[in-house]
Amino acid sequence: DSDFTFTPWSLPDNNISESKGPETDKDIFEFKNLDQINEDDIPNEAGIYAFRIKNINSLPEPFNEILSLKKNKYFYIGQASKSLLERMYKQELNGKKHGTFFRSTGAILGYLPPMGSLKNRDTRNYKFAKEDSIKIVKWMQENLEISYFTQNDNLDQIESELIIKYEPLLNIKG
Repeated sequence: DSDFTFTPWSLPDNNISESKGPETDKDIFEFKNLDQINEDDIPNEAGIYAFRIKNINSLPEPFNEILSLKKNKYFYIGQASKSLLERMYKQELNGKKHGTFFRSTGAILGYLPPMGSLKNRDTRNYKFAKEDSIKIVKWMQENLEISYFTQNDNLDQIESELIIKYEPLLNIKG
């Protein structure tokens, strides 16, 4: 008999590995500082990723207060349906495209889209000015840690379960 709680996406051994995905009900994330990884480290495969804040005081009020009430410092959990390299590393961490995570991070840091840039446009997909994007990327590099694992199946279910379990500051679904 095993003392682990298995979910439909669990694997039948007790190893926690970034490359194999969640295997037990224990904390499956092993975080690294962003300066400890580079593009060559990130798999070009589907998977789940998480960002954790190093110091909640790097967040403005009221976000630092909200995070201080939680049991952990999870900032965001997401999925890459095709490539962790493209979605997590290039798009989210380097601001190549302004996805939900990037826009949410910029918004809580107080950045706004350039004046007039949303006129007659879809306001859900805005971009920040280039100089603001650079500042957002710099803030992330200085204040966030990252963990990820490759996973091909049940990404929506896994992401949802992890969001419910860890209640990251920026996630609104679960």
